[in-house]
Amino acid sequence: MTARERWAASAVHRTITLGDAEISYLPDGRVELAPQGWFTLPDLVAFDSVPELLTPSGYLTGSIGSLLIRTPDWVVLIDAGYGPRKLSREQSHPSLGELTGGGLADHTEAFADVDAVLFTHLHDDHTGWAMAGWPGTSLTERPHLAGVLEAPSSFHGVSDGEQIFPGLTALASPGHTRGHTSYLIDRGGEQLLVFGDAMHSPIQVARPELNSCFEADPSSSVKSRAQTLEYLSQPGVVGAGVHFADVVFGTTADNAWHPLDG
Repeated sequence: MTARERWAASAVHRTITLGDAEISYLPDGRVELAPQGWFTLPDLVAFDSVPELLTPSGYLTGSIGSLLIRTPDWVVLIDAGYGPRKLSREQSHPSLGELTGGGLADHTEAFADVDAVLFTHLHDDHTGWAMAGWPGTSLTERPHLAGVLEAPSSFHGVSDGEQIFPGLTALASPGHTRGHTSYLIDRGGEQLLVFGDAMHSPIQVARPELNSCFEADPSSSVKSRAQTLEYLSQPGVVGAGVHFADVVFGTTADNAWHPLDG
């Protein structure tokens, strides 16, 4: 696959290192995003400068998966994919195309020593395996954490700025959902910001005013996205855009997303 093709391809298993941490993206599936409906655009002018984001059929590719963060001190999984199911374009939302999951079942061996499962928010493309039955049964016994404003009683609700483990902090990023939460990993000054659905596509790095059609609070989403981009603009901060096709890991500069090899 060429570097250009990655922008519209479904994510594959990729791993980066951050200090003494190993961060892996484990793919579960993908969702097709109809750009005009998803971003309520009157036309596709916004994509004139980045045509590589669109598939031949005119969709954005939204990857679906989990992030496994492994350190000498703790191991966590962030988000739980869509689960073992599939929706056709006809069955899904008008702003979506095909929606598929199931790939996390290929990574059960990686889950054996997970200490906790964290959720950026509780939409079904982030909680699928938690609801359908984990591909690694040991995960059902691990603590489940989500933002305090949306965590069910069986979860631990985390607050803005709460340190979950040393070097792992929850950051409130509301808008997409009321309790949407990002996670900051800091290992010896090297940082990774997992920003969930604060952004769905690299186009939002250049056009941060673009909200998806599913924002619970559009004005809060714009504010959270601005804060996310401000944080990502700091030297040495890497971002993890879980829906960013096959360019999940990257940095920002000059109002653009710059993928890491991974």
